[in-house]
Amino acid sequence: MTQKHPIVKALPWWAAIYLPAWGTFFLLNWVFTVFPISFAPWFDNVCVQLLACWWAFVWATTGLWPFNKIEGRLARGIAALISCWVLGFLTWYIYIKVFNMDASTRGFPLIANLFFFVAVTSFVGENAHVRELSVPKQFAINMVIWFTFTWLLLSSAIVWIPAWWFGIGQTFLAIGFLDFFKDLRQPIKSIAAWSVIGVKVMITAIICLALGYWQPGTQFGEFWTIGNPGLVFFVFFAAWCSYNWGILVPMGLWPFTGIKHPVWRYLAAILFVCFLAWLVTLFALAVFPKFYEPRETALWQAFTWAYIPTAWTFFICLLFPAEQR
Repeated sequence: MTQKHPIVKALPWWAAIYLPAWGTFFLLNWVFTVFPISFAPWFDNVCVQLLACWWAFVWATTGLWPFNKIEGRLARGIAALISCWVLGFLTWYIYIKVFNMDASTRGFPLIANLFFFVAVTSFVGENAHVRELSVPKQFAINMVIWFTFTWLLLSSAIVWIPAWWFGIGQTFLAIGFLDFFKDLRQPIKSIAAWSVIGVKVMITAIICLALGYWQPGTQFGEFWTIGNPGLVFFVFFAAWCSYNWGILVPMGLWPFTGIKHPVWRYLAAILFVCFLAWLVTLFALAVFPKFYEPRETALWQAFTWAYIPTAWTFFICLLFPAEQR
């Protein structure tokens, strides 16, 4: 029997990721226009979906506990997905309305910090600090760590760990680059991995600064002096996060599996993903100004549209795991 081409195999997965994502872009823009939480519907749209995505990360670290007792992959995934949406909405609502936080200065830092700490402890850190404990205990300890350190950062002069590592980190994990450090033990393995990711982030910032898509200055306070991305970079970054893992993993990492050395495999994959994100950015920049005014509003809507598939990428790949995982 002839095997299907990796692209053909990926088509239903791409449909499951990108069609609902584009649908929820319009749906949630309308919902948060009628029932706003923060200062703008597009901002609520992005933040709620990203927090729902973060909960998908949380369930992935637990092996989908407590939903693992539900028989059937589809039913288990749907139950986990519903919980992600409910918890994502509640997290955002409580943060803004109950704790009365300023969404414009503390919205993105909240999300960035939560993703950073779950990546540090569980995805790159491999849950080494709780490996010997039962899953419920792992979950409880990790939740305390994630929320405590997030809150400490938000309350300090540091404010956040900038999220610009996320696109690079996705490709890093998807392509299996962590195996390059397989002979190292934790936490040295994590330190080495984050050092590589950090260097990549600085290279990206330098290139974008040279191209005029990044301006000198500070971000969310005076601590981070690495500069500020412009709106065009925001759109590119959103596309970079959305057309990354969601493209590579359903294809089974084809065609990069043919590259044996992990460094060259990673570089080839990241160049491909950046090129794809650039094409999506060009499309968004050409289309959205035709429907939204002024241009700043159009670019924020383009950013939202480009960012939403990030959530659906991980909803599908983490909550409905299959061979592609």
